[in-house]
Amino acid sequence: MIRYLIFVFFLFNSFNAKSQKVWRLKDCIDYALKNNILIKQSKLNTEISKSDEKFSKLNLLPRINSNGRFNRNQGRSIDPFSNSFIEQVNSNMNFSYNSDIVLFNGLSKINQIKKSKNSIKINEYETENIKNNLISSIALNYLQILFNIELCTLANNQLDLSLEQELRLSNLYNEGLISYGELLNIQSQIALDEKQITDSKNQLQLSKLQLAQLLELDDFMQLNIIFDSISIPPVILIDDLENDYKIALKNQSLIKSGNLKIINSKIDYKIAKSNIYPSLSVGLSAGTIFSDNVSYLFSFWDQIRNNRNSVIYLSLNIPIFNNWINKNNIQKSKINIENTILSVQTDKNNLKQNMQIAFNDQLSAYKNYIASEKVLISNQEEYNYIIEKYELGIVNSFEFNQIKNKLINSKSDLLQAKYDFIFKIQLYKFYSNLNFSL
Repeated sequence: MIRYLIFVFFLFNSFNAKSQKVWRLKDCIDYALKNNILIKQSKLNTEISKSDEKFSKLNLLPRINSNGRFNRNQGRSIDPFSNSFIEQVNSNMNFSYNSDIVLFNGLSKINQIKKSKNSIKINEYETENIKNNLISSIALNYLQILFNIELCTLANNQLDLSLEQELRLSNLYNEGLISYGELLNIQSQIALDEKQITDSKNQLQLSKLQLAQLLELDDFMQLNIIFDSISIPPVILIDDLENDYKIALKNQSLIKSGNLKIINSKIDYKIAKSNIYPSLSVGLSAGTIFSDNVSYLFSFWDQIRNNRNSVIYLSLNIPIFNNWINKNNIQKSKINIENTILSVQTDKNNLKQNMQIAFNDQLSAYKNYIASEKVLISNQEEYNYIIEKYELGIVNSFEFNQIKNKLINSKSDLLQAKYDFIFKIQLYKFYSNLNFSL
């Protein structure tokens, strides 16, 4: 029975390990793009724009309506046949239909179609912008997890070294070769190493939680991030950022959306101006009537056939004075054009400034990485030198631990500089090619 339970336990753990999803950066990005609520809402806005565009086209078609009415009159009323007053109960029914189409209204409907088409693209670009912002946030958090994984590994390695050192010092203490203070010192260092492991694990869990919230996962423990070693990308020094900026202007969805908004604001101006032009429409109406006052002479269907009438009309509407509404709308649309142009220019300026900052940040991060690498090499040499003296008993454990902690901190700083540089160089590239790859 016990063997059976042990077998089931290991079988369950093996199945659970195999079934657990492994998340790479591409998996995180693909999942977020598919399930993010803001993206879904933005796509729904695009569908609404498509519906509006379809309606703007259908609005060019003529309108056709039919009407039917039943009247029952009591007391004094007008006979619809003789057009004279009668004083008796009578009933009549009217049937009619009408159709009209606008021939000219200042091209308002045509411009509305153009605006609707642009609105679809605007919503699509806004969806892309949400995606791009989400991708950069996911990449930053993903790199933070990889950094914390390496930090946990570093902390565990340092604890292993301290435990080995404790074992060695314990043997020396038992042989009476060192003082009890030396042993206490290494035990204090072990406690610090254990605390560092706890802190690094907490930071790892926190970074997983932050990424899970971006992915909108209910349980951040589902995030089994596989560690892939990432090499330092090459640094490309560019004297002039103008070329990259021009590429970014063509690729950045926020800028493309802004350019279309400028076009739409100009179309709004045309639509507002169309209201001051005359509008011309043509229509057709037809109908018939039935009255029970003459039902003894003519049957229902006879009256329906005999009482048919129709009319074709041409309607011209000339706006003369409408409380300055049209003039006010034209003035507001002019201001909106200027405001939209300024808003787009602000986005362009922000993009250029962000690219300048990103370019300088990648250079600074690269210099920081090189400096951190030099510090690590220097501290490693110092550690190698001091450990020989420590083995010979020339220096005590307190001095040795100080040098060792310097080495640990320099390794941690190098890791931080490495991932900071990787993110910043990829972020700069992302502005122009919209591709974030590790």
